[in-house]
Amino acid sequence: MTYHGWQQYLASVMLEVCSAIDEMDHIGRIADLIGFLHVDELFAHLRQSGTLQGEQWETAQDEFVAGISV
Repeated sequence: MTYHGWQQYLASVMLEVCSAIDEMDHIGRIADLIGFLHVDELFAHLRQSGTLQGEQWETAQDEFVAGISV
């Protein structure tokens, strides 16, 4: 994936963090520490894509990252 700005890269990083950590408080603190500005959008995305699997899940992740304003 090609990133068009730092926040898109951080969105990708935060998706990886979310796959390893379940506690929203920890996710929010990590986002603050690395300067990710789209935490509300991230949490909304996680709620919406939580039941997706396989290729649908991967597509949703890519669309989320691409939709982050740069």
